[in-house]
Amino acid sequence: MHSIVPFTDLHCHLLPGIDDGSKNWQTTLAMARLAVAEGIRTIVATPHQLGRYEVNTREQILELTAEAQRRVKAIGLPLTILPGADVRIQEDLPQLLESRKVLTLADRQVHLLIELPHDQILPLGRLIYQLHRQGIACILSHPERNKRLQQNPELLRPWVQQGCLVQVTSGSITGHFGPEARRISRWLFREDIVHLVATDAHDANRRAPLLRQAFARACRWAGAAQAERVFVKNTRAVIYGEAVDAPLPISPPRGAIVSWWKAALTPFAL
Repeated sequence: MHSIVPFTDLHCHLLPGIDDGSKNWQTTLAMARLAVAEGIRTIVATPHQLGRYEVNTREQILELTAEAQRRVKAIGLPLTILPGADVRIQEDLPQLLESRKVLTLADRQVHLLIELPHDQILPLGRLIYQLHRQGIACILSHPERNKRLQQNPELLRPWVQQGCLVQVTSGSITGHFGPEARRISRWLFREDIVHLVATDAHDANRRAPLLRQAFARACRWAGAAQAERVFVKNTRAVIYGEAVDAPLPISPPRGAIVSWWKAALTPFAL
């Protein structure tokens, strides 16, 4: 099997001291070295925004990203670092985006990386629709690690049919997040409901920016063409603000369609 480089990592907690990711510049540079060795040439730095990290401002993230790029360049690493955020879902996201208080991926105002709580789901249909009207495509991060979605991954299907994109974590594919996350990841590939894969790296050891092993396994699961689409083609499209290749998933069983759509479009109840 041939190796595909360069990779683009759209979800990486590379910036130091701003969330639960890198703790200092030493860790940030160690992560950057690992990423380059892995074949990654572009990273979108995505610290958490909103929720527990409401204090993380757009301006702060832009400043830290620029400093990270300066430090990486100073040590001669061939790595481009772009700004972004891993945004906790809340009801006023459309207004926060309108006022440019939260960051889209690569600051393109095209793709927004959104995160559910790890042990619950929220009705996303209305939010997906509202953001779509603003020209924003949602990317749902690591749904395969959400406890509720592990129990019923079919809940993803109506959101994807509305245009929501799905980002799976590379460590879920390799088994780092346990057998259930791996099982759901494989199901998502089988159903063609994976659009992007990223590392969601937080450090240089336990959760490092690794993609190669996951790419090799995805090739075995779904074939090289699909793996290249979600690891390479689509990730590059996002950083340029271009459309992602996202075929509509096949329809769910007929009797379940109405109930799933009704649940998806229910207003928020936070």
